[in-house]
Amino acid sequence: MALHWDATDVKGWDSFDETEKDNCANFAWVLMAIDMGKVTEDNVAEVWSRMNLLEGLGLINGPDKNGYTRKHVVSYIGLYTNVTTMTLHTWLTKKVKRYMTQRIERQQKLIVKARELV
Repeated sequence: MALHWDATDVKGWDSFDETEKDNCANFAWVLMAIDMGKVTEDNVAEVWSRMNLLEGLGLINGPDKNGYTRKHVVSYIGLYTNVTTMTLHTWLTKKVKRYMTQRIERQQKLIVKARELV
């Protein structure tokens, strides 16, 4: 499914320059990675927390060396996407399962490679 997003309700959107608009478009992809459909005043903490978890796992990178900040999230209140928002429990289960599966597979490949060297 294609990602669709709408930033017309983001404060100051009409005065954003091209770089700011590109950053907003990139943030829509972050929302897809964290399975959140929109940024509202009520969900800023959850959006930011999910992003921080994925940054900590090395699965997403912020726009600068400091990663994403709460200020980034607040600046995109009003951004809407066609992403279906998952409950926190479902999202955590999905992400942890995927992360662990990938780590286990990598470790298994390393073990096989090490055995071949012996």
